[in-house]
Amino acid sequence: MKVGRFVIDYLLVPLGMPLLTAVYAGYHASTEIEPASYATLREAWPHLHQPTRSAIASAMDSGSGKISRWQYIPLFNAALTDAGGLVMAGSEGSAQDERAKLKAVIASPAGNGRT
Repeated sequence: MKVGRFVIDYLLVPLGMPLLTAVYAGYHASTEIEPASYATLREAWPHLHQPTRSAIASAMDSGSGKISRWQYIPLFNAALTDAGGLVMAGSEGSAQDERAKLKAVIASPAGNGRT
């Protein structure tokens, strides 16, 4: 009984809080990106090199067609490097609308060549 009380009194917060924070951070990183993030990738698409385009298309193909926050960070960095600068596009639609617009740009024949 004393061991249980010791754990509750002295170890619950120092061990429990980091554990709960790690669980929440994992959940947060696995959620879908915001509509503006899809719009940013869509606006950058014509200026991207083929490896970056392939990475974006691959991210869209995996994970039921959604890009997670975890996947977005390297995609954003690669797009920024390729384009030299990005337009941080706003979005009036939902994530589903912006995702569909990005898929349309990826699938279009005009979107396959770099300008």
